[in-house]
Order: sequence, then C-alpha cells, then structure tokens
Amino acid sequence: MQKQRPWFWKIAALQQGPNYYFSATFAPHQAQMLAEQVRQHLPAGFVYYPEGGHSQPDKLYASYLDQATYNHLMALQQGAKPSNLWFTGTIEVQDHNLYICNALAGREYGETDLIQAIARSPELIWQQWQVSYGGEGYADGVAAAGTRAAELLAYLRAAPDSE
Repeated sequence: MQKQRPWFWKIAALQQGPNYYFSATFAPHQAQMLAEQVRQHLPAGFVYYPEGGHSQPDKLYASYLDQATYNHLMALQQGAKPSNLWFTGTIEVQDHNLYICNALAGREYGETDLIQAIARSPELIWQQWQVSYGGEGYADGVAAAGTRAAELLAYLRAAPDSE
C-alpha cells in the first residue's frame, strides 16, 4: 500500500519554508458549508480555539489548534512562565476561506486528510487553492496553485514516493 504524502510535499522537495501554508477560497455563499465540512473532517488532535485572531465579527470564523499548541496557550493564560512556541498547526475558516498553517514545517498533523475530504465534497464550489511557504524573515513563494478541486487532488497524487 502506498503511503500518503503530506499536502506540503512539494515545499519540502523544494527545501523551502520555514512555514507551510495551504489556502483555499470557495463561493462566497458557502461559508457555513465550509465550516461544517471542516468540523466534520477535522483531524484528530485539533481543538477548537475560540480566542483565535478574528477581526471581522460579521463574518463566520472558526479557529482550531493542534493539541500541544492549545495546551501551551492555555498554560500561558493561567500564568505559566512564558516560553517560545515553535511548532504549531492551525486550521482556520474565515468566511468562505480555509487557511492551514504548519509553522516551522515538517510535521504532518493530519491536515492532508481534511484537504482531500474537502476537495472530494461535491457541494463546495472552489474558486482557488494554493500551497505556499515563507514567514519568519524568509522569502515567500508558491509551490502549487489551482482553481479546481480536481487540480488539487492531482497535485496530492503527484507526490513522489519516498522510502
């Protein structure tokens, strides 16, 4: 059986980073449906984070963090000694947009299954998607992009085998 490759396989192959980003935009009227699809297919180990950085109260917004990041932030809120948070996984729905960030790269948090499930959803109308990298003072770049779910699924299937 072929091992599934992570959504950021091309960024890793290009040896870029340090942060890996996935973004997708859907038809404007599909914000609620997108949020429901993300909740339905949320990877294990992600937790809803109500204090996420939303700045538009009139727009649908949901933020999810990997469990370790969530625990770290909760400890800080309860007075733990401040410390750096290096590796994080975030999933955000901002209205009809989906954003995934894998900070300081390289760890698969299960977001690939989420991306594939959403790409296979016949209800969602895709406008664009992008796999990109950058952050932390590094140059930004785009590793892959498209406008249709079929293109995204083809990109995910194109990931080379690695032993």
